[in-house]
Amino acid sequence: MRTALVVGLLLVMAAFAVYQSATPPEEEASSGPPSHATPSGTATAEEKPAIGFRAPAFRLPTLEGQESVFPTGGRPAVINFWASWCGPCAREAPDLVKLYETYKNRVDFYAVNLTDTDDLEDVHTFVRAHGFSLPVLLDEKGSVANRYAVQAVPTTFYVNSDGIIVDVVLGVVPYAEMERRVKRALGE
Repeated sequence: MRTALVVGLLLVMAAFAVYQSATPPEEEASSGPPSHATPSGTATAEEKPAIGFRAPAFRLPTLEGQESVFPTGGRPAVINFWASWCGPCAREAPDLVKLYETYKNRVDFYAVNLTDTDDLEDVHTFVRAHGFSLPVLLDEKGSVANRYAVQAVPTTFYVNSDGIIVDVVLGVVPYAEMERRVKRALGE
């Protein structure tokens, strides 16, 4: 009897775990009913950090003490999550700066620092050392990284002018790949 009770309890727990993993979480910033991406790659209102969905909106302070808001509307965007302690971020930095210099008049860039896991003095040192001219945003509470489900840095989201995520890159890719993804966001 006792064994049957334990087995039954384990089966109920397993069924609940399967149900939980198959049930999508509620989207905090979703307005209205959820929608899905269409075959053409466009989406309507649902915000989700995945290709084919609207990129989650955010508002963060910049390294200079200003405020930056995404989306600004009408322009593609590159949202790069990074940290000063991240070796791959340091390897990616020169190409990210080059990409910004090449496309800054056509694409909005957001270099989102995981400030909740970083040291602000180290952030300043990294920015100076790598010649960052692109806007650096401070995710002091980790809330934007959480909304984008960032698991590792660098992670980069490429967003088209409609606010739809068209590509996501985990880790470092060569400059040519970065540029190819920006051109996809531009619709080229």
